Amino acid sequence: MDVMPVEADNTDLLQSEENAEENHVSDHISGNNCHGEDGIFGATKGGGVAAEGPSMTQVMEKWELQLASKSPETRNCYRRHIRRLLASCGKRSPNTLTDEDIARYLNRLKSRSGQDQAMAAIKSFMKVCGRTIGDISRIPTIPSRPIQEINDEQFRKMLEATQDLRERVLMMVLWDTGGRISAICNIEVDDFRGDHIILRSELAKNKVESLAPISEETSKAIKEYIIKNRPCRYVFETSTGRPLNRRKAYGVIKRAAKKAGISTRVYPHLFRHMRALAYRRANTEPDVVVNAMGWTDTSQYNKRYGRRTAVETLEEAKKALSSHARPDGKVEVVERLTALLETGKIDINTFQAGLKAIGGGKREPDPDLKGYQ
Repeated sequence: MDVMPVEADNTDLLQSEENAEENHVSDHISGNNCHGEDGIFGATKGGGVAAEGPSMTQVMEKWELQLASKSPETRNCYRRHIRRLLASCGKRSPNTLTDEDIARYLNRLKSRSGQDQAMAAIKSFMKVCGRTIGDISRIPTIPSRPIQEINDEQFRKMLEATQDLRERVLMMVLWDTGGRISAICNIEVDDFRGDHIILRSELAKNKVESLAPISEETSKAIKEYIIKNRPCRYVFETSTGRPLNRRKAYGVIKRAAKKAGISTRVYPHLFRHMRALAYRRANTEPDVVVNAMGWTDTSQYNKRYGRRTAVETLEEAKKALSSHARPDGKVEVVERLTALLETGKIDINTFQAGLKAIGGGKREPDPDLKGYQ
């Protein structure tokens, strides 16, 4: 198995909000309304009463049609945020939501990804209602949490701490492919092709089918598992013939990490982050990465993981500077930054930032490097 270098998930609200949500769900679905409340959400500047819109039943039906193009997990995430939003502010109609209601809800979320997901859900929902989101720039943005990686040795300890063959194979497939956990749980026996696995389009985000390579060790483990357990359809099949539940898969990872004595928070999507970072650090061709990870383009890949590796190389250069005892240590750092720029490991902005960090001021690279700008 290859040695791989080393998002936050949705953060639940308080238990009281969970209870409030359940109390209001039936009202939301049945279309009960309380029109006519004042609010500045979607109203004219300076306040005023928002115009009455469609009933909740009409909104939900129309919204569900728009959500059909999303992945199952995205649809569930959007529904969950809207239910919690309405429940947390005691509203039973989208026509009475205000900017303050939205701000309070977003402020109570504890992760950057939770805020981003909630905002995407709210924008989608309010668009169906014929409403727009006002100025909520006052909401403090939560910094993205750094990805705390695990190394090959720690992963080996997780495997050794797990006696169940199915759970071991599940972790090995996650480690090799970096697939989304919902797609991994739904892998069918026919999707296993020896040296790679097909992650099916109907279960993957953006409806993209991907061909994810696996190591020889993982391939042998899957064969052993299939021969021993003889699943009918799904590789990770339960006794009822259904695919493994993603929550149970999460529990498998969490238990294994705890038994292995790993203090780092380990969860299924962490393996996806690590695989993407491994591709980036190995300078893998973007087209290869997009296909293996099941993305439609490289924009999110470059934004999420390119920036992190650029920062890593800059920090590495700073450490190199601090360790130099020679007076011309800066020259070595500049040469190292130039080499990183030439190989495409950092962009021109990071190059300039590195020069500034070592007190070199702004400086143009060699003419041959203009193509990297």
